[in-house]
Amino acid sequence: MWDLQTGKLLWMVKMKERVWSLAFSSNGRRLASGEADGTIRIWNTEKGGETLTLDGHTDTVFALAFSPDGRMLASGAGQSDRTVKLWRLPRRSGLEEGLDRLGILEESAAGPSAGLEEAGADQYLLAQP
Repeated sequence: MWDLQTGKLLWMVKMKERVWSLAFSSNGRRLASGEADGTIRIWNTEKGGETLTLDGHTDTVFALAFSPDGRMLASGAGQSDRTVKLWRLPRRSGLEEGLDRLGILEESAAGPSAGLEEAGADQYLLAQP
């Protein structure tokens, strides 16, 4: 992680697996990384440490996106997995209580599903158009 104003290296991590995707939360305090083995890691960008590991994909995580409030993360994995998973993240980095995989979206023969419908407070249904 680099400070763009000073050009100073703030922190660095040597990864075991190749990283295929990255996403910053809207406030810049969290960074998600998606790895070749299906692991997702959440990093504290201010302190430089890993705060959470998410396991659930069986193939490379190619896509990551935080919700605008930073409380949810969507992840998408490759050929043998072919799922999109939605994760509810803890309010404070490093705490795993409240961590929940909200849903799994699988590609079907009819094509990939495309939508989320709100089903109540912090609940979403995966819906086909």
